Amino acid sequence: MRIISFGHTAPAFCALEKTVTRRAWNDRYAAAWRAGELFAAWDHLPRAKASVTGAQRLGTGRLLAAPRKESTTMAPGSDYDAEGFAFLDRLYAARRWSPRSILGASSPADLWRRWHDVGAAGSGGGAQELYVVRFAVVELTEAGQRMAVRDLGAIVRAERAAERAAERAREPEAVA
Repeated sequence: MRIISFGHTAPAFCALEKTVTRRAWNDRYAAAWRAGELFAAWDHLPRAKASVTGAQRLGTGRLLAAPRKESTTMAPGSDYDAEGFAFLDRLYAARRWSPRSILGASSPADLWRRWHDVGAAGSGGGAQELYVVRFAVVELTEAGQRMAVRDLGAIVRAERAAERAAERAREPEAVA
């Protein structure tokens, strides 16, 4: 089974909020992938030094279509959600995710804008032709489930705290 690593967007994969990824694959490698093919989803590439990097298998995905090449400038706005960025916005607000190591982005929305405007992370900027890979999450491993529970719990706690703070702000001040 081939591997796709999700890096900074692994939390969105585990929360079942990521259904597309864009890859700088060579044409021959991309052509070998087929609709319906299963792949192993990892947080980072599990190479020979996996024990050093701490790479974990998060689950299994299935390609919904063969990968197709598309310019980064043509990425539809709906792919913001499909790439997992809407989920990462919530995780960022809960202080459980940071894009600072990618293109110097300050938030998930900033990361998307920079990627969309200047190309993929590490590309040196400019529009790029990347392979769009659409998939469904088939299953999560225990590691993937733990990540999802941890991150979803953090989001719920942060959103509840924000709601309580907003309620307190709306309450009239007590008369002394």
